[in-house]
Amino acid sequence: MKIISLLIFTILFVKSHQKIREIYYYNLSLIANEKFINESKLSIQCEINIRKNPCIYAPTIMVVLKQDINRVYAQIKAKDVNSNKIILDQLLNICMFESQTLDLLIKVVLDLLKNHLSFPIKCPFKKGKYETYAFKQDYGVFVNLFPINQPQRYTALIKAKIGKKLEAIVNLSLDFEIVENE
Repeated sequence: MKIISLLIFTILFVKSHQKIREIYYYNLSLIANEKFINESKLSIQCEINIRKNPCIYAPTIMVVLKQDINRVYAQIKAKDVNSNKIILDQLLNICMFESQTLDLLIKVVLDLLKNHLSFPIKCPFKKGKYETYAFKQDYGVFVNLFPINQPQRYTALIKAKIGKKLEAIVNLSLDFEIVENE
C-alpha cells in the first residue's frame, strides 16, 4: 500500500510541476496609412501581461477601411530579435490565398485566426470595419515552432495593389517569446 501511495504522490507531484509553454506578447505596434484607414487599434485584452503571467488571449486588431480594396497582399516576416536571423519572409497574395503554397508558420497562424475574424479572408475587401476577436490561444503546434526564451519579432505589412504599385495599408509589428511557466 505504501508503494502505491508513494507512486500516486510522485505522479501528482510531477504533474503539478510540469512546465507549460505560453506566448508572451509585447512591443505591439500598428501603423495605418490614413489614405486607406479611418481608424485602427491593436490591443491585448488583459490587465496583466508580464513574462511570468502572460495574457491568455491573442492580441486583437481593428481597422476601418475608407474605400474598397480589390487586391491585397501581405508581406509576412518573422525574425529572432537577438541574432536578427530571418525565420520567415513570405509575400502572400490574399486574393489567391487558398491556392498558394504557404510556410508552416503562416498555415498555423491562419488556422488559429480563421474562426476569430469578423470577415472572410477573400478579395475584394469592402469599405468598413474589420477586426479579430479576442480568443484564448490554443498553443498546440505554434509554441513548438519557436525556441523557448528567445524573443521573436513578427511583422505583417499589408499592401494594396493600386494600378501597378503596391501601397502600404497597415504595418503590424509585435514581439513575442515562448516562455515556460509552472
